Amino acid sequence: MVPCSSLFHQYYLLFYSLIFSDDWILEKGLAGPFFTSRFSPLANIPLVVADLDLPPVTTITKTSTVKDALDKMLNREFDQLPVVDDHRKMVGFVSLGHLESVLRDGAHLNDAVDRWMYQWTSDPAHSSIQATGQKKRKYVPITLETSLHDLQRFFEKNSVAFVTDVDCRWALGVCTKCDLMKFLTKFKPRSLEQ
Repeated sequence: MVPCSSLFHQYYLLFYSLIFSDDWILEKGLAGPFFTSRFSPLANIPLVVADLDLPPVTTITKTSTVKDALDKMLNREFDQLPVVDDHRKMVGFVSLGHLESVLRDGAHLNDAVDRWMYQWTSDPAHSSIQATGQKKRKYVPITLETSLHDLQRFFEKNSVAFVTDVDCRWALGVCTKCDLMKFLTKFKPRSLEQ
């Protein structure tokens, strides 16, 4: 049986490594005796995004209205929705906060979503993301084969991951830090089961 303090320490490190980056923890001198610059609790867990068993993705078409997008997000308690074209290819996403902001600034509920979405500036696998009037951000593909450690690192600078196929065409899921944390609270590493 594993001592309770050891179990607590491992879950404590998992939790803090999700909230703060490893680099930040080290820079602020908050790392405990078992924490090193090469240590990340998720680095040693051989799991991938597919193991999170995310629910089926909900999308909206780029010709849908802002009202349709808001209704979907509010009814399902989502903060973001992938936007797809007529062939179901993912072309970007909308966020609740951004849509509420542009509505305050003069957008209309009947505007098409593609006018206010964050869109890929080219093929998502090699592109950046940009919303009308905002600066570009590099897009980092997250697939079902992405390791949970890489997903954790992604969440150090991003609040949501749009899980796609390897070619970044089809939206397969949406994952947040909360989804990862919920999974980890239920996950029991094999080293702790003995």
